Amino acid sequence: MRNILFKYRNWSSLNHRKLLIDQEIYFPSADKFNDPFDSNIKIRYDKGSKEDILKLYFEDAKTHFPEESYEKLISLSEQKFDRGLHNDPKLLSGYFDDIRKLISETFGIFTLSAKNGGLLLWSNYADSHRGFAIGFNSERLMKSLREVGKHRHLIFDIFKVCYEKEYPLLNPYEMTANEIILVPLKTKSCIWQYEKEYRIICLNKSNFLLRLDNDIIDSVILGCKIPMRHRKEIISALRIKGKDISLFQAYEHNELYALELKEITY
Repeated sequence: MRNILFKYRNWSSLNHRKLLIDQEIYFPSADKFNDPFDSNIKIRYDKGSKEDILKLYFEDAKTHFPEESYEKLISLSEQKFDRGLHNDPKLLSGYFDDIRKLISETFGIFTLSAKNGGLLLWSNYADSHRGFAIGFNSERLMKSLREVGKHRHLIFDIFKVCYEKEYPLLNPYEMTANEIILVPLKTKSCIWQYEKEYRIICLNKSNFLLRLDNDIIDSVILGCKIPMRHRKEIISALRIKGKDISLFQAYEHNELYALELKEITY
């Protein structure tokens, strides 16, 4: 299963079924996720020297007042610095709220995992092992997304999530604007490390659906506790698709706290 990334789903959910039946992918914003820290890392304006802060204020003033003279822009920057706006909790709180709103409205995220047998992944995201997992061919998935994106003016990229014990340092004096936005989107607490997550991020739209080509799906895995009715319905859906999609059944391992997969002919 090389280059395969997995999405764990619940067959009882109509929206989850559509991912398999119609290749319908949803790109929610990060504030829809179950981790309150997800993409919610504060920018550290307090980490700059006076020269750094004045330079940032100058660039901001130049953007908002492009017709003003150099001397006037310098004066505006110094006034902001003297008022200590970079250390004003109320002002910074409002600014961080604006950034969170921007991230929520601009970036849609489709999460996947490199693991096909993680017990916690099945428990948390696949109806306590009663659901299923779809294995996507990551290369074909990205190719399909980029082709659709050309026609719909959508930009997609894929990122491997980094796991850290502490917040990454978002230093606006040393990082680009893109880095300031993207680092929080692809960094999570190390408690989530078991997920081995990858994120396909739409860089200019959130909370929308896309229907893609059939060939993006490589395989399907049935949970070890999947109801027989759901098992039959998934097999029926795969037969209708008529594509070369591998099907596996997960079983409880006889000796280990683990799952083993056995391929099914359907």
